[in-house]
Amino acid sequence: TYFSFKQSQSIKQGSNVPFYNKARIIESGTPVIIKPVRAQALSFEQDGETVFTKNPVEVLNPGGTRAQNGFEKTINLFFTKYFTQAFLKTSGVSDYLSNPIVYKNNLRKGKNMGRSVGVSTGYSWIANAGVNR
Repeated sequence: TYFSFKQSQSIKQGSNVPFYNKARIIESGTPVIIKPVRAQALSFEQDGETVFTKNPVEVLNPGGTRAQNGFEKTINLFFTKYFTQAFLKTSGVSDYLSNPIVYKNNLRKGKNMGRSVGVSTGYSWIANAGVNR
């Protein structure tokens, strides 16, 4: 993975510590076991009913199935759909990149003067691909 999550700072009512690695655990769908530490029993809602138990409870998919890989799906959706289909097209960047006139006009100069001029021409062409051309 190429991202990291900040440590959770929020503390749920009835606890005195945050749910450590909450985002990473929910994103990966890692099961967690919750057990009473300072109380004799756990209390939680399940199917509209209050449940009390002294036994540890395993939560197989914290956050639910829709939360698993939710961050990665959102990032992928943004860069593969919104960014390429909406932003690049409406900003004019896509048109600019598909019509490399500046690059083409300086290609001969790059060929004659060496690789560094060719690389410089490529960098300049990309840098000039500004928004709303």
